[in-house]
Amino acid sequence: MNKSIISQRTKDFITAKSLTDPLPQNLTGTHVTNTRGIPLVVYRGEHGPEGVSRRGSLSFGSHATANTYAQSPNDFDIDGSVVHTPRVLAAHLSIKNPVINRPNDSYMDMSEIEAIVGRKKAERMALDMSDDIVRSDHWNENFAGYDGPEDVAGLLRNEPDRLGELPIQVHKVFDSPKYVSWFRKSGYDGAIHGGSGANAFETEYKIFHPSQAFHPVTGEPLWSKHSLGGI
Repeated sequence: MNKSIISQRTKDFITAKSLTDPLPQNLTGTHVTNTRGIPLVVYRGEHGPEGVSRRGSLSFGSHATANTYAQSPNDFDIDGSVVHTPRVLAAHLSIKNPVINRPNDSYMDMSEIEAIVGRKKAERMALDMSDDIVRSDHWNENFAGYDGPEDVAGLLRNEPDRLGELPIQVHKVFDSPKYVSWFRKSGYDGAIHGGSGANAFETEYKIFHPSQAFHPVTGEPLWSKHSLGGI
């Protein structure tokens, strides 16, 4: 295994230290905590050039999932198909105003999105993600049929009031620099939601700016420089 992958012994040490040290000021109010309000140590797996991400947010989760993502590209179009310098990073996260805080839910309704970004942007997002929406079980059960619309554009033409009923898979929303910029302008700084794919049945934590991640032992920022979705 690559030396950059965190061992179980190191993981245990980091966890133990984070449980005994006082709460750093930069983590006051974070939602990334255990049931006792102690900041969780979460992990990010990555590879390639350090400090670079083409996504709109940075994702963290379990140690096992981070190991997987460090060594296996999650999305060939975004991450590339060849793994270079795989590594796992441990962190405390400051997420004080998440767009969603439902650790077991990987979907949001468009009504929730609309309440944050407004009608026009919500429509734009739904149209952008029409292919994913119409493949969902919810669409097939509630919208598809002989007289139903073929896609989101058809729904918005014929039944615009039903936009809010559409479900949207959140990991694709928070991968987008464009959508994340909308949420940041509205004062949101991250998301806590259920995973899908390799981290199904786990919780995923996403930060909207690299400065929200801190080393769990030293308390220092995790990155001195980082390029995130054009930020």
